[in-house]
Amino acid sequence: EMQGSEDSARKRRRQVYQGYLHKQGSSAENPSWRKRWFVLRRALFLCYKGSAATKPRLILDMGGGKADFEQDDKGSKSRLRVVSSNGRSLLLRAACEDDAKLWFEALQTAFSLSSSRAEGGDQARAN
Repeated sequence: EMQGSEDSARKRRRQVYQGYLHKQGSSAENPSWRKRWFVLRRALFLCYKGSAATKPRLILDMGGGKADFEQDDKGSKSRLRVVSSNGRSLLLRAACEDDAKLWFEALQTAFSLSSSRAEGGDQARAN
């Protein structure tokens, strides 16, 4: 039994928020929505093709970033406009408004962190 690693894996999971979101293509020629697996690990926001993929297609530093809800044409607030610390912008769509709210809250935590410090101590700094 590898109990030690089980414990650390559980601890790691607590700091990770993950799930499927639809990401809109970034170019005007490619505005289609694609389902992607997103992982928010402290201040890093990683985008994978699927949950079994091992190599992220995109890694964004969210420390100091921001997110806003965007209504779709039906008035649903299931979309999030997410901007990373270097200004990269993504339009994401959650399955429902509740999911979008949970992602929004998880991202708020990430924005207050700095990815340059892997562990704690940084949250107390006033912005």
